[in-house]
This record gives sequence, structure tokens and C-alpha cells, in this order.
Amino acid sequence: MSFANSDELISAVGRWIKRKDLATVVPDFITLFEARVNRVLRTSWQRQFAKDLPVVDGVATMPPDWLEAISVDDGTAGLRFMTTLQFGPTQVNSGFYAIEGGTFRVSGNTGTLNVRYYSKIPPLGALNASNWLLMNHPDAYLFGALTEAEPYLVNDARMDLWKSRGDTAIQAIQLADDQARFAGAPLEIATPR
Repeated sequence: MSFANSDELISAVGRWIKRKDLATVVPDFITLFEARVNRVLRTSWQRQFAKDLPVVDGVATMPPDWLEAISVDDGTAGLRFMTTLQFGPTQVNSGFYAIEGGTFRVSGNTGTLNVRYYSKIPPLGALNASNWLLMNHPDAYLFGALTEAEPYLVNDARMDLWKSRGDTAIQAIQLADDQARFAGAPLEIATPR
């Protein structure tokens, strides 16, 4: 049987662990899997663009689904990254940004930011019955949720099996995405003009 939405995934997990009475707990396993996969997966499906984020007193709020920066610019030029220790309260040179908590700290007179970034995988739930990961890679969700179920069930012997299958699926997703992004002509190093 296939599963294309969160309800079908919850039923499938129940069948695989042979515990249909845990339907109210299975969403926790799915959430734990999503948290784990958000720490490692960076695919073209996760690439987003936030345009014209307002900068107020040198600070802009990150998008709520933010994971990692790809590029940051002020509409005219790319900004360079600095750690918050390098940035410091006395940073006056324009063209830099730092990440602090859920914000960008920006130097100079930047009014807005444009940010290309990797976003979190849209979580499954009542408002979101499916997402790109479940539609394209249901095995990753199934084995990921099963991995998270085993400690709850105190069944440590099965955890290594599910974790291995889930990790293999995640690695294959990343590899396939990397190959698709860099397929075609050979990469060339751009030289400054």
C-alpha cells in the first residue's frame, strides 16, 4: 500500500511496528524525523528566496523556515559574512552581515536584504497533509519515523535496521539532487573581471 499524505503515513508506521494503538504518538515520530533530516538535507527543493526583508537599526528578521544562507545582498551588491565576534558593536564598514539568533545583523545603510537560503522541509500535520519529501521519497519518511519509534517502544534491536535504511534514503536523496544540479557541462571557475 502506498502513502501520499500524513494520515496514510501514520497508518503505515502503525502497520510496520504492528501497533495501531499508537496513532496519536506516531506524529511525534514524524516530527522527530523532520527535525533530524532538517539538520542534514540541503536540496534544490529547499532553496528559497526572500526579497526585500526590512532592515531596522541594522537588524533583519530571518524567514521562519530558515536553515542556512546561500547568499545575502542589499539589492546592489552581495554582502560578506562575518561571525558575530568579528562583527561587534563597532562595525562601521558597509557590506557585511552576521547571523545572531534568528536575525541578520547588517553593517552600513542597508534598507532591505535579499536572501537566498535553504528552508526547512514543510512539516506534515493538520495544515499540511503532504510535502515534496513525502511525495518523492516516502521511504525516507517511513524509515525515519520507524527509527524514532523504536526508542519509544524500547525495541533497540530494530532501531539500527530502520536507521540504516533511513540514512541510506537521505544520502541517496542528497546525492541525486547534487548530481542533477551539477549535471551537464563541466563546472568552470569564474575569474574576476
